[in-house]
Amino acid sequence: MVKFMEKLRGVRTSESEASEWDTVANMEFQREEDNGRRQQKKIEACLLTGDYDMLGEKSVDLPEEYEEEFLRKVGDGEIGLDEERGLLMNIRDPINAQGKDKMFEEISKSGHEKWIMAYMSGYDASNWQRVDSVDVAKFVHDFPTPIDFEEKSRGFLDAVRGQVSEIEYGAYEGAMKDFKGHIYGKRQEYWEQMKVLNERAREVGVKEMAPEMREALIQNARIEGDNWQQGGREYRLTPETLERSGVGPKYEVGIEGTQICLSDVFMEDTNGRVAAIAYIPTKDGVKVRGYYKSNSQGTWRYLPDYVKGEDSAGIEWYGKGSSEESLTLPLKLQEALAKIQSKGVVEDVKTNPAFLLAGTAYRYSSKEEYSRGIRSGQMRGDFYREVNRSAAARYGGIGREKMEPETLELSSEQMPDFRSEVAEFETVSNLVGNVRMEGYKSIDGKTQWNFCRDDNGRAWIGGVEAVSPITSTGLRRDWVEAGDFATPLYEYESQTGGYGDTGDMAGHYQGMWKNYLVKTPMIRRYLASRGTR
Repeated sequence: MVKFMEKLRGVRTSESEASEWDTVANMEFQREEDNGRRQQKKIEACLLTGDYDMLGEKSVDLPEEYEEEFLRKVGDGEIGLDEERGLLMNIRDPINAQGKDKMFEEISKSGHEKWIMAYMSGYDASNWQRVDSVDVAKFVHDFPTPIDFEEKSRGFLDAVRGQVSEIEYGAYEGAMKDFKGHIYGKRQEYWEQMKVLNERAREVGVKEMAPEMREALIQNARIEGDNWQQGGREYRLTPETLERSGVGPKYEVGIEGTQICLSDVFMEDTNGRVAAIAYIPTKDGVKVRGYYKSNSQGTWRYLPDYVKGEDSAGIEWYGKGSSEESLTLPLKLQEALAKIQSKGVVEDVKTNPAFLLAGTAYRYSSKEEYSRGIRSGQMRGDFYREVNRSAAARYGGIGREKMEPETLELSSEQMPDFRSEVAEFETVSNLVGNVRMEGYKSIDGKTQWNFCRDDNGRAWIGGVEAVSPITSTGLRRDWVEAGDFATPLYEYESQTGGYGDTGDMAGHYQGMWKNYLVKTPMIRRYLASRGTR
């Protein structure tokens, strides 16, 4: 300890002393790493088998494929907070392990920790010294696991941050960490390792493919779109054209057992819209699909069809499918595309980029022709065969008139569980700039909510995803019509319902934050859970 303090004070030590200190520090770090990995393996084994007796084992040997299966189940939501909390409850109760008096004695050694205990027990600045070991026992009864205390502890630190200096805040942050350790002991240790595993499970493994695999995908690729018409000529999109243009298959991602291969992201039009090509192996060959990013929502969508006259050089109107929400890609695929886009956007594909996207889809010469196909139920393509035409659920505000923002409420089971995060990543929107996206499962587990937040703290819902099988389009089979719940940050004037903010314009779009989004209960709950409002 003396040598450590000398290093902090800048006192010169000998080379041998420094080497000895580094060796001890490295050994301690390695011990912590090894202990953490042992705990992770026991967590994986217990939650895969349901056999909590393995918690008492010194170590558990787990085959690599079991670890992969565990991460997949966590990523898919099959193993979630309820299962993790059940495991923590099978670790010895901290009151029985240490005794409330011993726990209170340890907490009381730090004024910050004792104040945290007092605050959580309902005391204030005038009587906080009255907190005692009985309050410790009541706290553990009310918050038996670190999961139960997670949101409360975050709210406490958020409240403190605005009232004290940064140095004092740092002291409280450290005290909260020590407080949790003194209260929960082994339960806290295992919760920390669970968070590490949850983070690993959330990571989308976007891997670059080997050349031979790319070649096999190109050889078996099937493109089912119509010919592109321009300048009196027709052009057929081929796998070779995609490869020569630099948008052949390059990356691979697995989503719930479905392999989806993706190209680099490329600039699709002069308005800054970006697109990507997907290659999805099926029993009928490798299906080639076109994805593009919505300028208003900032989310990725599938393109089943489009409207374009013979003489235009670009897509005039992007097909809406059964609804725009029926075309929104799953969160995990959104995350994969965000990671690929962060690597860079191909701006010169040496051909008309609109052709590369539209060549994967079906063409209609006018909106009238498109509408006739919709009304008659004769639309072409796998999308209309594989994705349900009707929404699995419809939330409020489906009509032309917007619901009053304060009235946008759902049943408690349908609400997002802000403790059950399934995705978190950053992306870029042409209208908004940097956007952080966070996905949460609903309380009933039937949907996943995609919340978006910009650098100014303004938030909106990018979509609600129905948990259902992945189709050959990359979309889920079922979808949710979220209505006014999914009001974007910027909206066309015709769709603002009179709530648009003319003082906040982005091109032809009007801002929806000031007069609408900030007033909706769902957005307010989301921001409160993040401690931002």
